[in-house]
Amino acid sequence: MRFRALFGAGVFALSALALTVGCLPKPDQGPPIVTIINPAPQEVVSGIIPIVVTAYDENDLKEITILINGVARTTIGDKIATYEWDTSLPEFTPNRDHHITAYGIDEDDNIGPSAITTVRVTTTTEDTLPPVVTLKNPVGGQTVTGVVPIFVEISDDSPINRVEFFIDGVLTFTDEGSDDHIFNWDTDALEPGSVHTIFARAYDAGGAAGTSPTITVTVAASSTTLNIALKNPVGGTTLSGVVPVFAEVNDPAITDRVEFFIDGSLVATDSDPDYIYNWTTTGLPANSVHTIFVRAFDLTGQAVTSPTITVTVTGSGPADAPLTVGGIDAGGVYSARLDDGLPLSVSAPAGGNVAAVEFIVDGELLQRVDQAPYRTYLDLARLADNRVHTVFVRMHYSDGRSDANLFPIRVMP
Repeated sequence: MRFRALFGAGVFALSALALTVGCLPKPDQGPPIVTIINPAPQEVVSGIIPIVVTAYDENDLKEITILINGVARTTIGDKIATYEWDTSLPEFTPNRDHHITAYGIDEDDNIGPSAITTVRVTTTTEDTLPPVVTLKNPVGGQTVTGVVPIFVEISDDSPINRVEFFIDGVLTFTDEGSDDHIFNWDTDALEPGSVHTIFARAYDAGGAAGTSPTITVTVAASSTTLNIALKNPVGGTTLSGVVPVFAEVNDPAITDRVEFFIDGSLVATDSDPDYIYNWTTTGLPANSVHTIFVRAFDLTGQAVTSPTITVTVTGSGPADAPLTVGGIDAGGVYSARLDDGLPLSVSAPAGGNVAAVEFIVDGELLQRVDQAPYRTYLDLARLADNRVHTVFVRMHYSDGRSDANLFPIRVMP
């Protein structure tokens, strides 16, 4: 009877233990998902703006840290973190890119970094510099025929009010309020073999004017029977993803090649009779406006050009991929016993015109490298405190742009 009671008690204890074990919380193996809600990527900001960050995790979240240019600005123990960023402070150089990042830590000490949001800081200071105006099409010395799209690229810190197009020194067309800055010049009535000059002048909102260099072109004899049309996409449409740009010629037998131009720049040449270029719009800024035209050459070298169309791209992804840094992983755990420290390296993109690369640890500059190879070593021994440390790497280009990436890491003794 006593044996039966003990046995019953044992069964009850084992059942209770099994019930307790079965109710243990499931370990959280994944890091928090951290998202920067405001500001938007590629936004132009000024004054005091709120940075808003949210984080999601399967279990409780411990904290969110917000950083600007690799420097931690605030740490908040909640799933929503905000920080009032005063962009007028001297450390935030105007008319340059600045980078907002964040990371979250959950109760299991998993670290989850956000994507980088790059914004440009501007000020209310009067813009006294003139616009920089470049003629992208046609090019100097070119032989033209038919309708020629004259395309202008403009760089300025202020909005552009108007663009004037000059043919042979005479104001021929004024573009006001558009983003594409194109004038379709009809050369059909001009004398074959005649030479003409082209330049453009742009005025910004402050009244400053900038003029492009003057180019010279020659009107070809209109002896070719070749015609070309842009069949896809259609002007005025909204696009995303990979877009097939399709050109159609009236006589493939006399066609030597077809050239594809996006925003006035030659992006592809096709000699096959299908005349298709697959344009990847992923990564372009959301709601950005772009121009497309195509040009065909016959076997004698004469060219005909399609009318220019304008399309809008609604990108769903980030405007730019984060900077690739070798030797380190976001959320990684490293040993302080590495003899030579942690090697960090960055490869310069082809034609990137890199000015310098900065390696920043916990908001303080570790090293600035002004020429290739862009690499350094991180002494992990001084970070061996089992805390989260941030490694921020920023590549500066000579035109004022910059790319960056953030790596929260933990260093064990």
